[in-house]
Amino acid sequence: MDVSKEWLDAHVEPNGAAGRFRNDAARITDLAAWCQGHGVELAVMEASGGYERLALLLLWDLSLPCALVNARSVRRFAEAMGFLEKTDGIDAAMIAGYAQA
Repeated sequence: MDVSKEWLDAHVEPNGAAGRFRNDAARITDLAAWCQGHGVELAVMEASGGYERLALLLLWDLSLPCALVNARSVRRFAEAMGFLEKTDGIDAAMIAGYAQA
């Protein structure tokens, strides 16, 4: 999941489902339901200057385990996979791929 001040961009592997949710309590609840509907067992997100805290705490409270990964490691993974461009959707997909690796 790519995290910003306003948005949470989610991507599920291997089916490629993608969703965008506001980074607020109500939409994080929607995100948890969406993840559970897609069989997500672990939500993986980059540490993002504190913007990830609300999602991390609420998802855990909603019984969806979470992991934080280092943004630089994910970026290097994306570059190694040949993705030089950087968008929220691409970042979400790369985080999902990194989590699978």
